Amino acid sequence: MLHSYHRLCAALLSAAVFLPFLPALPTAAEHTPALRIDKVEVPAETVPDSRIVSVDVMVEGNENGFLASEFGISYDERLTVDQVQLDTAAGKHFAYWDVPENHTIWFSGASASPENAATEGTERIFTLDLVLPEDWKAGDRYAIGYRWKDTADRPGFWYVGKGENAYASLMEHSTEGAVTIPDPQAARLSSTSLTLNPGEQATLSTENSTEEGIWFTDNSDVATVENGVITAVSAGTCTISVFLAGANSLLTCEVSVRSDYRYSMADPETITLHSPEQVVILEYPDAVGSVQWLSTAEDIVKVEDGRLTGLKNGNAQIIANSNGKALLKNVIVAFEEAPLAAGDLNGDASIDILDVITVNKFLLGGISLTDPQRECADVFHDKTLDTTDALTLLKFVVEIVPSLPVEP
Repeated sequence: MLHSYHRLCAALLSAAVFLPFLPALPTAAEHTPALRIDKVEVPAETVPDSRIVSVDVMVEGNENGFLASEFGISYDERLTVDQVQLDTAAGKHFAYWDVPENHTIWFSGASASPENAATEGTERIFTLDLVLPEDWKAGDRYAIGYRWKDTADRPGFWYVGKGENAYASLMEHSTEGAVTIPDPQAARLSSTSLTLNPGEQATLSTENSTEEGIWFTDNSDVATVENGVITAVSAGTCTISVFLAGANSLLTCEVSVRSDYRYSMADPETITLHSPEQVVILEYPDAVGSVQWLSTAEDIVKVEDGRLTGLKNGNAQIIANSNGKALLKNVIVAFEEAPLAAGDLNGDASIDILDVITVNKFLLGGISLTDPQRECADVFHDKTLDTTDALTLLKFVVEIVPSLPVEP
């Protein structure tokens, strides 16, 4: 019977083709849609003569865009609206009307399909230009929040697809904003809002105070904090706070963690791509006109409108040119290869006759195997790769051996 197994292997050897190992791809994450109104600090000495302050409104975790939407933004009754800037790709589908007697701006959006209004990670959808009152003073705070029902008490909506109203989730996860004119003598944080890439760190410090304070986060799944050092964990928003007992003060910073990764071409840091599905977007600062993108190794990294796609492990340089000024970014692709299962030499999640053929080709000197392949081919677990492994693998394929590896 052993001879028949060897004859079967030999017959198949002449007709089969070796299939190279391919790493498994991770599953793409889905993120909850949320709106975020920025918290803006305007020091008293920088308040413009026009008293106009610009506040960005962002949408995040909304890769599917929206099919139809309505919601309101309410603003402090001491503020007035100068204009709403709807000049971004993510916000161009919105119309709005101001209802000053209710201190509310109501927004309505629609698109032919979710893809036509899709955003990637975090995007600005519009900017509110608000006018401070004539009698503003240092220490003032002007709240900017949401109105989830219109003046007729009808609820808004946010459809990401037909029949898919994500409004309840939007209400739960959206964060409010404010315009603050800080008291120059009061304790404050070095930043009141931060946007980070996943895994990135940033450090907050307290100003006008030497007290260490007690630091905490309201969502450790999004970001953690220790002694002012913030570590971004996963996409979403959270509030980082520090309590200063001596000043009886609670200082906060809104942190947004992107679902994608964004880097400036002006930053000399080398970028490493760890997954084929990792979304990395490069930005050319202060571009004049259009930007031309080029990869020096398109078989390793592709670039389109600043968006990188890693194809295989290796190094490449991305060149961005705007109005004759070129910037360069080094990119490393370092995909982690999933370990091969015992007997699955080609990594196709199936142990079959092709794997048997591969082992026999190696034993006959026809091909070479990588170290991971050699390890998974040692199915007769004696640390030696020989005909016993080929026979054991074949026995498994024809269901004589119940499982792999076989311990001697």
